[in-house]
Amino acid sequence: MPPCGSPVRRHALPDLSLSGRLARVLLAVLTTSALGCTGAATRVVERTQLDPDQRYQRALPVVSAYLRAITDHRATGRYTESGTAWERRSLARLERWLGGVPARDLRIETTSLRRDDPRTAGVIVSLAAPLAPDPPTAEVNIGQLALLVRQDNDGRWRVAADLTSQVSRLLRGDGLEAVRDARFMVGSSSVVIDATGREPDSFSSGLARRVTDDVLPGLSRRYRGPRRAVIYLTTDWKQAARIVPGDYPNEPTGVTFKGVVMLNDAQWRYWGDPGAQGVIVHELTHLETERLMAGAPTSLAEGLAQYEQDRYLHRHQSGMPLAAIGRAYRRGFPTAERWRSADVEWGLRSLPAIQLSYDDAEAMVRTVLVRHGGIAALRRLATGFAGRQTSSGYSLDAVRAVFRSALGVPLLQVEREAHAWVWGAGP
Repeated sequence: MPPCGSPVRRHALPDLSLSGRLARVLLAVLTTSALGCTGAATRVVERTQLDPDQRYQRALPVVSAYLRAITDHRATGRYTESGTAWERRSLARLERWLGGVPARDLRIETTSLRRDDPRTAGVIVSLAAPLAPDPPTAEVNIGQLALLVRQDNDGRWRVAADLTSQVSRLLRGDGLEAVRDARFMVGSSSVVIDATGREPDSFSSGLARRVTDDVLPGLSRRYRGPRRAVIYLTTDWKQAARIVPGDYPNEPTGVTFKGVVMLNDAQWRYWGDPGAQGVIVHELTHLETERLMAGAPTSLAEGLAQYEQDRYLHRHQSGMPLAAIGRAYRRGFPTAERWRSADVEWGLRSLPAIQLSYDDAEAMVRTVLVRHGGIAALRRLATGFAGRQTSSGYSLDAVRAVFRSALGVPLLQVEREAHAWVWGAGP
């Protein structure tokens, strides 16, 4: 009997007459042999001829288990296979990077990356997770990866390589994937992600962690915001936009956007102490009040952040100068017009005009907090403005109505009290 898969040779058979019983025995032997060959072939077909979607579905469980093992700091050998030297190096790089991200409760979303090889599957993975242990941060975008998964000789699917660099044109390339060489510093109330490439003992990362751990618990109690902050130190705004896509300003030192604080380190470090600390407090206040101020005028949001920044600086024997806004008030500063704006930096281009608007906003918010009901009154103001914004901001009638309804006093009275405080507190 020829072995399975051997070509069948045809021979001239002698003209013999077989009995019926002998014919049945011979037929049974030939049938058994044929079934043995067909069974082996079927096993090969089952292992190698899955369609692309079937291969993708087979690959998903091992991809998920592998990535969670990395972030949980468990052994990954059972989920990978030994491929080429390049494939092994690619997985080692991936595990070193992703294992260094302090991620918790990884969220994984996948799409298929088509592969022609019938024993492989490609999986594009989008990753996100809170960072650090309790209390966790808001969810942070880790980025997109592309993984090669291969079926071994026993039919098991194993992660074979990280293809991210090879197919980067197909991926978004944002999140922490955009700064794989970033360093993480985890504090009691902070996660500082230093993407600047500076030395680990740089001025910036340590200062950002210390100030955040000091002030965030108090801000969180007052404004009921996040209990842990994520702070990115970036080389410039272009890098910031690669990490968290958005339109970033060219002038400010820091911004709060989508639940994270972004600091332009090249500008921020020149503030020195305690100025740089005050910038952190300003942005952390925005972080804590981001939801509360979502529909509020720029002056309310910036005035509160400036107020908290100034309070912190006074505790460190510093403070915001008031002479310029005091002079502007005597010349007739347009406070009501500023409170109509919802634009970043009030839509102004002049740096002196922007700084005066910050100072005016602080004076107004301080007056509300000290003389007209504290944080509860501030919340009423923020709630009162919600839904009143138009394409051109807020109408003057709306601003007046919200102040009267939330505080029980007219806008003009709050303005006069703010002016009196500035003139009395200034040099």
